[in-house]
Amino acid sequence: MFEGNNLKKHQFISNNPPLMKKLLFSIGMLFTSILLHAQCEIPQPFTGNTGSNMTVMLTESFLSSLTIESEAAYVVATTDDGMVVGSEPVYGLTQTSLAVWGDDSSTSEVDGALSGASITLQLVDGAKLYALTAPVAISYSSGGMSIQDGAANPTLCETEVQEGNCDYPGLYDGNTGNNMTLMLTSGFFDGITVTDESAYIAASSGGMLVGSVNAYGITQTSLAIWGDDSSTSEVDGASLGANVTLELVDGSNIYTINTAGIPYVVNGTQIVSSLTSVVHTCGVIEIQGCTSDWADNYNPSANVDDGSCELTGCMESEANNYNAQANVAGACEYLGCTNANACNFDAQANNDDGSCYFNQTGYDCDGVCLVDTDSDGVCDGFEVLGCMDASACNYDETATDAGFCSYPSQTWLNCEEECNNDVDNDGICDEFEVSGCIDPTAFNYNENATDDDGSCIDVVLGCTNSNATNYNVSANTDNGSCLIEGCTDATAFNYNSEANINDGSCQAVVEGCTDENAANYNASANVDDSSCESVVLGCTDASALNYNDSANVDDSSCEYVSFNGAWPSDPGGLTITGNNATIAVTGSLALDNGDYVGAFYQVDGALVCGGLLIWDTDATNQLIVVWGDDANTELKDGFAAGDEILWMAYDASSAENINLYPTYSEGDNTYMVNAAYVISDWLIDPTFGCMDPAYEEYNSAALVEDGSCSTLWSDLHTNKVDELADANEQIDTLNTDLLNLNNTMNTTVISMQADYDSVVLDYQGQLFDLNTSLTDSLNYVHAEWDLAVANLVADSLDLETEVAGLESHVSQLQSDSTQFEADVASLQADSLALEVEVAGLESHVSNLQSDSTAFEAHVASLQSDSTQFEADIDALETYVSELKSDSTALEATLAQTITDYDTQIANLISAHNAEVVALNTAHDAVVAGLNSDATAAADAASDLLQQTIENNSLDSANMVFAYETQISSLTSSFQNDIAILVADSTALEVEIVGLEGDIIDLQSDSTQFEADIASLQSDSLALEVEIAGLEADKQNLTDNLNYHSTPLYVDLAQGWNMIGFPLQESMDVAASLEVLGDRIHLIKNNSAAVYWPEFGFNSLGSLEPGQGYQIRMYEAHNDYTFPYIPGQRLEVIPQVPAWVNDLVVPVHPNDIRSLVSVVNTLGQKVQPDDAFKGEVMLYLYSDGSVEKLVK
Repeated sequence: MFEGNNLKKHQFISNNPPLMKKLLFSIGMLFTSILLHAQCEIPQPFTGNTGSNMTVMLTESFLSSLTIESEAAYVVATTDDGMVVGSEPVYGLTQTSLAVWGDDSSTSEVDGALSGASITLQLVDGAKLYALTAPVAISYSSGGMSIQDGAANPTLCETEVQEGNCDYPGLYDGNTGNNMTLMLTSGFFDGITVTDESAYIAASSGGMLVGSVNAYGITQTSLAIWGDDSSTSEVDGASLGANVTLELVDGSNIYTINTAGIPYVVNGTQIVSSLTSVVHTCGVIEIQGCTSDWADNYNPSANVDDGSCELTGCMESEANNYNAQANVAGACEYLGCTNANACNFDAQANNDDGSCYFNQTGYDCDGVCLVDTDSDGVCDGFEVLGCMDASACNYDETATDAGFCSYPSQTWLNCEEECNNDVDNDGICDEFEVSGCIDPTAFNYNENATDDDGSCIDVVLGCTNSNATNYNVSANTDNGSCLIEGCTDATAFNYNSEANINDGSCQAVVEGCTDENAANYNASANVDDSSCESVVLGCTDASALNYNDSANVDDSSCEYVSFNGAWPSDPGGLTITGNNATIAVTGSLALDNGDYVGAFYQVDGALVCGGLLIWDTDATNQLIVVWGDDANTELKDGFAAGDEILWMAYDASSAENINLYPTYSEGDNTYMVNAAYVISDWLIDPTFGCMDPAYEEYNSAALVEDGSCSTLWSDLHTNKVDELADANEQIDTLNTDLLNLNNTMNTTVISMQADYDSVVLDYQGQLFDLNTSLTDSLNYVHAEWDLAVANLVADSLDLETEVAGLESHVSQLQSDSTQFEADVASLQADSLALEVEVAGLESHVSNLQSDSTAFEAHVASLQSDSTQFEADIDALETYVSELKSDSTALEATLAQTITDYDTQIANLISAHNAEVVALNTAHDAVVAGLNSDATAAADAASDLLQQTIENNSLDSANMVFAYETQISSLTSSFQNDIAILVADSTALEVEIVGLEGDIIDLQSDSTQFEADIASLQSDSLALEVEIAGLEADKQNLTDNLNYHSTPLYVDLAQGWNMIGFPLQESMDVAASLEVLGDRIHLIKNNSAAVYWPEFGFNSLGSLEPGQGYQIRMYEAHNDYTFPYIPGQRLEVIPQVPAWVNDLVVPVHPNDIRSLVSVVNTLGQKVQPDDAFKGEVMLYLYSDGSVEKLVK
């Protein structure tokens, strides 16, 4: 069994599984390469960088077709000539990418794939090599990409193995009387694969079976190696120093397990935490896998179908390529039109079947116009612009698109601009007649009224504000006399803007939170300042265990670990519970004599002292006894097994309690009954933090792990990649929105352009019609009036002789006058004046007809009328000129409108372009930021990984060197111990011979004394006293003789022993145990008084008759007897072994281990409750550590 340094080194190795896995991988790959070189040479991982590469994407369907067992498995890429040009780990991955490196053209040698070279893929899974079939042929192209989407169809490369007629070693069932324990750790079992429930590991030496142990379902165990029984002539076990080999028998197969050399040592212990290789030497390997050739993961090498067959296919029954046999969802094919612009676009379709059809130009898929602004069913391109309102003056029955319509200027007018209704002939159309009070002095005077309705009311002056103190309910007109009381201070909270008399009610403004449900509600506030905070209940005491820094309302939930400062005055004041642990303190502290160092446990949140040390500044090594809980009482009065020990010191000079954190050179900070600990140093208020560099929260200054590690660099890198993907998705969405915006803007511009063209066309039509109408009217008026004047002059010269002709001419003038009145009305000229003049002319002509004598006067009147007509013509010409000026103004307005439209369109385009530039700039910035973050995270992870690899490589070399040094040291120590035992044995034999001579001399002396007493009995009474003394001496000598004649011998086993002190008087403990030398660890009584020679502790003093003691041995010592040495007391000098001070066992606070099994020194599993008292038991834990306890 291992003790001390040897056991700790094995614990250190097995406590570092990542280091052991890397060491196992490196050694395993070396031996695998040697073993398979003949048929299946395993390519090594690629480690170069040639400056150019292509990317091979290994998709989920590719990796899922591989059955991977080894954590170190990887896919390797090679060229046709066997050159490795890339590799990538694949264990535990669902998809990954493989970089295939090309030839560096700047060098003369070919160190990578050439352009166009064929690339082959292989899988290295532990000691197995598989050839992979690439779903898509890979041809090297610098900067290119190949996506491997499909099954890889792995084919195992097998070595020649003997089949059948295997010579199975069988199970060992002997007992030769001596053995060695072989500890097979989890690291060992990680390197083998066991499938059969009856599988076992057999150990042999020189071709002889010397031990076996079950291997199925085991993660770690011990194997007893039985040695040769020297009491028999035949060789029936392993010889001293002979090498032990291991084999795994798994069903019908035999595997040779290659490890580092295992020399047989009687009663020794060796830990096998790794193996170099596992070689199949006999039997037929049962290869489980998919044996159906239709499956994606069909394995032609498999001979046992494990039900893992997978067929990737479409599992959606409505799809065109639905495969009822598929059991892994694959891509489904839906035939249809995939063009989103087609009329029959199918959003579900992913394979175009050529069925797409599109709308005709200008129409949608239903034959409806794409551009039909007025939704009249006629495309804008085919519209006929014109007036479509039958009630308009210029209605066009052929028009399809509404154009300019000419209407009366008002709805109450007709096309001749006359009132349709005017009953009272007051020139105001009936529709605009307003009834009301037309008296300007009345209260209700209506300046818009045109007809008086008798409703006038007299004015009554007074205050009309109902809030005023002098409000007059009868007043209808306010005279500014209102008196209103209230707060007139504009800065006050209750300021009344209507008040003109201050009533002293002003209130000052108080800002604060006015929400009664808020945490900071202010009952005095009358103006809310938006400072309200939501109530967050919790513990607000920063010194509490459950302090919540977000809480703003304490809910009395604070929890504390309290200490009332009640230190016991001495160790004797503690509760003696019957079980304890002893802790040696070698580390120094800045304390004075009499200061306290205490070990505390928790009871209901309070700290209770379970061990006390009165500090001695002169002592280099001190001892503290820590008391455990008495399981026989309900009250917790000590440490329970597994409790953390909390340390505190008391400085009497400052009355201050100091928190301590110990560093152990033996043991850890967890209480175990009867365990021995050594504290080599103390940390006072150490820096806490994350001590794992693999995490983002890593603190290089931390000395104590506080569990704050949370975010792995690898997870951070994954998060950044996810953020980059999200950003790209957002960019895609923005691009889609931008495209839609462009389409909308283009549609809007087209629509605006169409509207603009329509407005221009309409305006030009109206302008043309207006000019034509005005020109025609003007020409007609000129012609008519010129003709009228000529006829009037002619008629006036020839009136007397041509009365009949004049009458006819007047009749014509009447007809012309009627037409003229209509023309003047249409041009909005002075129609009333013309009508009056025409009426006067008609009246004048009538007078001429009735009174010929007045004809001359009538002619004069006609001449006067002619002059007025000329004036009217001048007025019409002026009006036409004004119309032309208005037309010019309209054209200028139209030009400005066109310019404004062009400016708006240019601004829209400019704004659109600016938005596009801004979006592109933001996109580029986001992408650059994410790429930078991803690169930084990847670089940090890469640096950390490289540093970890270098550290592990160095640790591996240091560990191998330390392990070899330890073995050499142990071998020398064992040889030295054997020499000491031989010397001690010789010395004991000489001592026995001397004692036997002493006995003879004493017997002779006794006979002489009896003769002397008989001869002197008659002597003086004075001799009686001397005789009595001699008789007492005789009795003492006789007792001593009896003791040495029949001594009590005790066999002291390695580890803990219970012994009783058989002598009849007290003996010095140091003198009594001196013969045990450095084999003894310590001895203590039931009150925890201890003698610990290594550290010079001796609180035990002497051994008392009839008292029982617990003694712990580094090595066994048989036939020990307590020497009879009354009155002698040796000075105890500390003899601390060098390894105690040098050994540092790393303990990680976050390590969580679980008990796997308990074995005895023969490697047999035992139940602790069933073990005999004093039996040594080994506790094997999941993290590879081993603890030795004695029942």
